[in-house]
Amino acid sequence: MGKKQRNANQHNNLSLVAIWERKYGKSAQEVFQEFVTEGHTIETLSEATGFAIGTIKKYSRRFNIYIPTNRAKAQSTQIEKPIHEWYKRLSGDVINLTNILSKRW
Repeated sequence: MGKKQRNANQHNNLSLVAIWERKYGKSAQEVFQEFVTEGHTIETLSEATGFAIGTIKKYSRRFNIYIPTNRAKAQSTQIEKPIHEWYKRLSGDVINLTNILSKRW
């Protein structure tokens, strides 16, 4: 397997900001926000742009933009359903083991 080509690093004096501004014609912060809106994770963004995961994390922190990792995204989808089901049982009109002590019946 060959080494993955990187677009920017400390040796060629090109930053992610300079490359993205030239490529997309927008500020790097706007580009980051668009990628997040499209649902990219740090890993997919790294693969799509050719920048290292560490570089993506560095600039996302610099611009104060949260980009989830694949792991965080997977965990959030696993947690949402049980919480939603629990809330439905808690707020239901029928007495059950979840809501018996939470309301006046």
